[in-house]
Order: sequence, then structure tokens, then C-alpha cells
Amino acid sequence: MDALDQFMAHRRLAREYARAELTPEQQDLQRAAREFASAEFPGVITADPATEKTFPHALLAAYAELGMTAVDVAEEYGGAGYGLTEKALCIIEDCRADSTIGLAFSLVSIISDVLAIVGDEEQKKRWLPLIVEGRCFPAISLTEPDHGSDLTRFNTRAEIDGEKFVLDGVKVFTTYGLEADYFIVAAQTDASAPDYEGFSTILVERDRPGVGVASLGDKLGIKMTTSAEVVFCGVRVPRHNLVGELHRGIETLNRFFAKSRVKIAAQALGVALGAFEAAFTYATRERRQTGRFIGEYRAVAEMLDFGREAIARMWKLLLRAARNYDAGGPFDPTFLAALAKLECSNLAERVVRLCLQIFGGYGYMREGNPADVERRLRDVVITTIYEGTNQIMEAIIRGHLRQNPHDRHLIHW
Repeated sequence: MDALDQFMAHRRLAREYARAELTPEQQDLQRAAREFASAEFPGVITADPATEKTFPHALLAAYAELGMTAVDVAEEYGGAGYGLTEKALCIIEDCRADSTIGLAFSLVSIISDVLAIVGDEEQKKRWLPLIVEGRCFPAISLTEPDHGSDLTRFNTRAEIDGEKFVLDGVKVFTTYGLEADYFIVAAQTDASAPDYEGFSTILVERDRPGVGVASLGDKLGIKMTTSAEVVFCGVRVPRHNLVGELHRGIETLNRFFAKSRVKIAAQALGVALGAFEAAFTYATRERRQTGRFIGEYRAVAEMLDFGREAIARMWKLLLRAARNYDAGGPFDPTFLAALAKLECSNLAERVVRLCLQIFGGYGYMREGNPADVERRLRDVVITTIYEGTNQIMEAIIRGHLRQNPHDRHLIHW
């Protein structure tokens, strides 16, 4: 099989896996997301480093008008009423077209899931339509200077004073902290409670007295999103700003993570898919060495084979986790979400790294980089860190399998 035949075979396989087991409606949604992203995302980020850090508000407005910000938001709040599976398809296409824009847009959806999942009717009616229209940035403040992956208890306190909460504390690595209209804050509401049982999640509007926000500065990737330190100093909020149940914040976060981690897996798959397609085309149609396409050499062919197999595995894990969530089982959604995030982010990082290697010196350059593979590598790293580091995902998986050894087959599925 010559290089052209290999390329065409790959294209057929890509189409088959992209549409495998999807309903006609899901395929239409996937196609719409792909057409918008492929038409509108290229060229937004240029060789000028400043464009990587400039959020495209006009593009978000167009994205929202198409309904893409609200694919999995209920129709009564302005959304399309689809499930996690459909939203994951859109995230894949967005990150496939451009890793930085795709991650930035999908994070708006991910953060807003807290209210969509456990918010009360008043909270949903106030905030979700604004997010659907692209006119509101949500933020979730969990991480503290001394508490990263530890969700047992928090230094941030929320004292109950009549019909008010009074918040004091510091949060770091709050995504969209500089732009946020509100923060979902994890705060200790019962200092005497056992671990995991004494904190709550509380909605704090940005404009309340005592809320202070400062940038944490530049970072390796996802530069289009800001990361902020948020300080709460005697911030008074009404008791009805409680999101979920009092002292049961761990249940709120577990329900949130069961969905958000699948979206992170979709981010990783999309970033890797975009890099792989560019590298495959480069190796089999463009780059020759000693008269042969470099994809015909064993070393490069093995890298392409790994990428193809890794993407197929990511797709299967992601689809199973998303559909399991939408169906409410039969498997524990927290376990499958952790598995999907762990495997997809780890594999995606390896795939993008190999794609950079295929491009060689050109892949390492920041300017004139084919398919922005250097930026994709910087962006994909975060998927192994946020929403719980992959080491935490491993701990969750091990804990689940100790209690449910019969689920071990899902790891090798």
C-alpha cells in the first residue's frame, strides 16, 4: 500500500470511528460543530503571542447564537436539552479545530454545570440563560494555597449568621476568575464535622463587598483563560445562595465531577485528534526524505499507528462514560469519568508529543508551526491536572475496584 492509499484508508477509518454508533441527530450536531469550528476558529490566534491571550468575545457570541454553549442545558433555560454525549461531540470538534479556543469555550460549559446539576430553580433561571447567550462567565473556586486535590476540608470558612453566610478565605487557580460574574465557592460550614462532611458550596456574586480578585500571571498553555486568586473577606451572602445541601458539598462536587471529567476527556481527545490528522497528512502527503514520504519509514509509521490506536481507545472510553452518565448507569459514573479522564488525557499528551516529533524542528517552533502542534502540546498538559490530577484519578479508580472488583474489565474495554 503506497502513501496515498494509506492516507485514504486512514480517512475512511476516521469517518467510520467519528460516526460509529451515533444517531442521525448526533451526527448532524457533530457536523454543525465541525463546520462552525473549522470555518471560524482558524486565524483567530496568529503568530503574535498576544492573540493567544485575548479572549474572542465576538466569536463566543456567534458560538452562543448557534446554540453551542448550551447543547446540554435544559430547554427551559434556553438550552438545546441534549445530554453529555452530544456536548462531548461538540467539545471534540472545537478542540480538534483549535486547542486554545476549544478549551476556553468548553470551560464555560464545564463550570456552569454546577448550577445546572444541583442549583435551585431561582439560581438556574437567573444565571443559566445568561451563560447560554454568552453574556456571563461562571467560575468555581475550590483550590486553596494549602489545599489542592484535598477535598476533605477547607480553610475558607462560611459562618452562618442568621439568614446570611459570612465568608472568609483565599482561593487560587480559579479559572475565569478575572471575568467571572459569580463564583461557586467550597467553604467549611461546620468546622467540627468529620472529613468530607462539613463543607458546602455557595454562590458568591462578584460585586459583593469583600470579594477581591487578582491575576496569577502567565501560564504554560490555555492562555485564553485567566487563572486568578480570589480573596473573600467578610463577604456576606444570603442563605438562599447555598448550592446543593448544607454541609453536603462533597456530594455536590462528586455529581459535578462525574460530568465535568468526561468533558475534560473530550477536550483531550479533540486536541489529540487535530494534531494527529495534521501529522498524518504531513507524513504521508507532504514531507519527503531521500525520495520517500517519511510516513513510509518504520519509526514514523509506528508513531502513526500508536496515534491511531490511542485515538480509537479514547473514543471508546469517552463514549461509554458519556452514555453511561446520560442513561444513569449501569456503572458508577464517577468511576467511568475518572477512567475516561485518566486514559484520554494521558494518551492525548503522548499522541501530541509524538506528532510534534513527526514535524521535527518545525513542530518545535512557535512561529510558522504546522497545525500549531507546539501550542497543542502546551494546551493538552492541563487535561492531566485540572478537575483532579491524574494521580487522584488513579486513586479513585483503585478505591472503586477494591469495592467493585467485577468492574475491572472496564479498564481493558
